[in-house]
Amino acid sequence: MFNANSIDLKWKVVFGVTLTSVLSVLLAISIFASIELQRLEETVVNETSTIAEIIGGNSAGALSFSDTESGLEILQTLKAVPHIHDVIIFDDTGEPFVWYQWSGKENEEARSGTIDNLPSHFSKNVPIEKITTLDGEFSVVQKIMSEGSLIGTIYVLTDLKILKDTKSTYLIVTLLIAFGVALFSFVLAMLIQRNIVAPINEVVSALKDIAEGEGEGEGDLTVRLNANTNDEIGQLVTWFNTFVSKVQQIIIQFRETANELSTAATELNTQSSETNRHIIGQQNEIETVLKAMTEMSIVVQDVAESVEESATDAEKADRESNIGRQIVGETISSI
Repeated sequence: MFNANSIDLKWKVVFGVTLTSVLSVLLAISIFASIELQRLEETVVNETSTIAEIIGGNSAGALSFSDTESGLEILQTLKAVPHIHDVIIFDDTGEPFVWYQWSGKENEEARSGTIDNLPSHFSKNVPIEKITTLDGEFSVVQKIMSEGSLIGTIYVLTDLKILKDTKSTYLIVTLLIAFGVALFSFVLAMLIQRNIVAPINEVVSALKDIAEGEGEGEGDLTVRLNANTNDEIGQLVTWFNTFVSKVQQIIIQFRETANELSTAATELNTQSSETNRHIIGQQNEIETVLKAMTEMSIVVQDVAESVEESATDAEKADRESNIGRQIVGETISSI
C-alpha cells in the first residue's frame, strides 16, 4: 500500500511543485480552450446563419421567377465555404427548389440540382425553422422573405470539423506545454528542494553525529551550521546551533562537576581508609587491654585466694597463740 510518509522530503517537494505547476497550467489551458471552443462554435453558427441569410436573400429573385439556373449558380458560390455540405432551398409551396452538396474535399466535385435529381437522403419536406446540433454537425433553417412575404425556406447543413481540428490542435499544444512546464517545474523544484532539504540534511547529519558519536558515546558538540538565510530554514539552523551550544555547556559543567565529585570521592575514600586503619588500631589496643585486664583479673583472683589463705593461717595462728598463751598462764598458775 502506498504510504506518502515513506517518501523523502526531497521528492515530496519536487513532486508537489511539479504536479502543482502542471495541474495549474492544464486547468488554465482547459478553461481557455473551453471558452475559445465555445466562442469558435458560436462564430461558426453565426457565420453559417449569415451565409444562409445571404444565400436566401440572393435567391429571392430566382424563387420569385422560378429560375432554377440562377439558383444553382448562387449555390455554386458555396464552394468557398468548405464546411458547408448540404443546402436545400424550398419554394413557397414547400417543394425543393434547388439543392447543393459537397463533402469539402478538393478532389471531389460539388453536386447540385433540382427536385428532379434530389438525392434520397435529402428531405422533401420543409423543416422547422431552428438551429440543431447533432454528432459534430449542425443545421440552420431560415425563412426567405421578400417584401414581407414568405417566398421560400433555406436549409443549410455544416460540419464542425474546424472545431474538431481546433480541439486536436489544443490537445497537442496542451500536451507540449504540459511537458515543457513539467520539465521546467522539475528543474525548478530540484533547485528549490536543494535550498530547503540541504540545510535540513545538515541538521540531521549533525544530530546523527551527536547521537552516534564514537569514543565515550558523545558526538562532536563543537559543530556549528552556517545560517545563510533569514527564513524558517535559517531559524532552524540558528536554533539548532543555540541548542547544541547549550548542550555543550551542560556537558562541560557536568564534566567539571563529575571531576569535582570524583576528587571528593577519592579524598573521602582516603579518609575512610585512614579512619578504618585507626579503628582497626584502636580495636587491637582494646583487645590488648581486654587481654591484660583478663590476666590482671586472674592475678587478682590468685592474690585474693592467697590473702584468704593468709587470713586463714593468721586466724589459725592467732587461735593457736591464744591456746598457747592459755596453756602458759595455766602453767604459771600451777607453779
